[in-house]
Amino acid sequence: EARAEVVTAVLELERIGREKGVDVAKLNGTWELVYSSVEAFRSSPFFWAFQEGLLAGNVNLASAIFAYTDSVPGATIGSARQTIDTSFGTLVSEVDLTVTPLPGLPGASGAVVTGCDIDASSGDGRLVVTVTDTRVSGSNVAGQLLDQLSVPVKDIFEALRGSGAARTEVTTTYLDDTLRVMRVLPNKELFVYRRV
Repeated sequence: EARAEVVTAVLELERIGREKGVDVAKLNGTWELVYSSVEAFRSSPFFWAFQEGLLAGNVNLASAIFAYTDSVPGATIGSARQTIDTSFGTLVSEVDLTVTPLPGLPGASGAVVTGCDIDASSGDGRLVVTVTDTRVSGSNVAGQLLDQLSVPVKDIFEALRGSGAARTEVTTTYLDDTLRVMRVLPNKELFVYRRV
């Protein structure tokens, strides 16, 4: 019931957003995820590009993979943040993750950081997002050994699927000084962020 109330409130915000438009300059800053219609880890642009580019929008295959990812035992998703800078054309996503393989054993933790290039030039709230790389930050594994590695996501996706495979489009449907509502293709998943 609370979820339905949130969706109703968001739909009203989106109606207001359509009427007044989106001031792209207000996108700049750091935003924390407060609500999503899907698992919080999917607020990472890596998963947007994974579904849209690498899987070519195959919703059924993506759903099966995401269901598996969401059911990894001992995995706990913490906060999810995005830092946007439209003047430099960047978006950095951070999702805190802890994995405890077995109860009583120490777990691995850190933030999964995904770097992106963005194009906000449409002026209507649409962002073209190209995932460039993914890495771990603040890992407690092997003296932060994982922090030294960066996966060149764009290069890998484009080698597998061709030019543009790491690119996706998202739409900001409501934006004010403290709240941002966003939809991600192809299913228009809903993400609500507050400025921090």
